[in-house]
Amino acid sequence: MLIRCLIADDEPMARKVLANYVARMPQLELFQACTNALDVQQILTIEPIDLLFLDIKMPQMTGIELLQSMEKRSIKVVFTTAYTEHAFESYELGVADYLRKPFSFERFKTAVERAFPEIVMPISTIESEKERTYLFLKVERSMQRVQINQILYIQGYGNYLKVFTTEGMFLAYERMSDLEQLLPSTQFMRVHKSWIVALNHITRFQSHTVQIEEVDIPIGEAKRGLMAEFFLKEKFF
Repeated sequence: MLIRCLIADDEPMARKVLANYVARMPQLELFQACTNALDVQQILTIEPIDLLFLDIKMPQMTGIELLQSMEKRSIKVVFTTAYTEHAFESYELGVADYLRKPFSFERFKTAVERAFPEIVMPISTIESEKERTYLFLKVERSMQRVQINQILYIQGYGNYLKVFTTEGMFLAYERMSDLEQLLPSTQFMRVHKSWIVALNHITRFQSHTVQIEEVDIPIGEAKRGLMAEFFLKEKFF
């Protein structure tokens, strides 16, 4: 079963990420990546498309307005957006899934399976944590690619996260819980409600803190036993 896909997103990086994800699944075939909903309207009148990855906030016409304009719809739709406020409305419109940017390949794969539960994913298409080398984070108005091995630690900062890397620090508009799920659990640990650390960059461990590049990072009470167990296992002392 080959599923023809269409992407609609006005952000170049978002289109690139989606196109890469589609290319990694042999059951999917990308017909085109559009920058607006008007192009999608035109394509759907002449091309058979099975699955549409649709951004919500686009110029000229929103993704929601596009769906509302389609009287009869056999095409499956997955919303891809940086916002959460349209989640309830999207389900009223009968979309297959609602992906909040940035999302991992695993989350993307789940959305495809929800749209087409009859397809079976071969094991070779599943990327393990060890194979993942980068992720995309929302920085200002774009998606920024970040190499996982360059991340030192992450600190909560209001509605943002301070991401400290070997190349410097930047602010990402992400939730700590979402980023915790994206990062490989074998390489990172959330040691405090406001801190995630890269385990291989820790230079010193004490009962209440860990140190990375001369910065002392607090360990939450609930995580102290887990941290001690990790360092004993790794023969850190």
